[in-house]
Amino acid sequence: MAHSTNFPISKEHVRYLAKAIWFIWKGTIFCVPMSTLQHRREEGGLELLDIEAKCRALFLTKMRDQGAKEGTLTTAWLQRWDLQKPEGNPPNVLRIPRTFEYLRIYALEWAYLELRRQEETLRHFKQRVYGTLRNKATMATPPREVCITQIQPGIDWGKVWNNLHSIPTSEGARSAWYAVLHDLLPTNTRLHRIQLVETENCTLCGEKGYHSPQTHGMWGSRRNMGMDPNTAGSDT
Repeated sequence: MAHSTNFPISKEHVRYLAKAIWFIWKGTIFCVPMSTLQHRREEGGLELLDIEAKCRALFLTKMRDQGAKEGTLTTAWLQRWDLQKPEGNPPNVLRIPRTFEYLRIYALEWAYLELRRQEETLRHFKQRVYGTLRNKATMATPPREVCITQIQPGIDWGKVWNNLHSIPTSEGARSAWYAVLHDLLPTNTRLHRIQLVETENCTLCGEKGYHSPQTHGMWGSRRNMGMDPNTAGSDT
């Protein structure tokens, strides 16, 4: 991401970074979409960073910081195009030559951002800029509902996700349960749905359900762990 602090990140570089992160699901049959991972934990996600918004926030805050210093080239360019104060809304970026596309992006984004507040730490400032950019992206393209909640809409998934992240267990077990709840494991029910096995019945117990020889023991113990979607929020 070091490149993104000097120039706006391109869509192509965002895709490359997304592929690098995809090692999370290496070797698995079913994967959670990146958009789902970016959801809040209480919504079924893992609060994964939005790569494009993060890189753009780094670029904008670095430009703003460099432009506040005397004698820098960045300061000279911002002064030349009168960009040291916020642009009007909507901003007139066409006055900036297309060869300075990064300055156009800077002007466009800062029309919607609040300047660094007095005594605000740089860390908090960067987080606030990232949050604003993330919200802008979400408003332009609303995130899709988590897939498993569409498959089983009758379950109180908010309670399920809270149970998942509040129960005292190891991170390894929590990750395994995350995969179970998102229906990522190769259960016979899931494999039968895409016609990879002949029956959705478990080969161990013969019952229909979201378990298989590989996941039978874990799925059967979900009530004891307080993560059964059908009893989410109960005292058991």
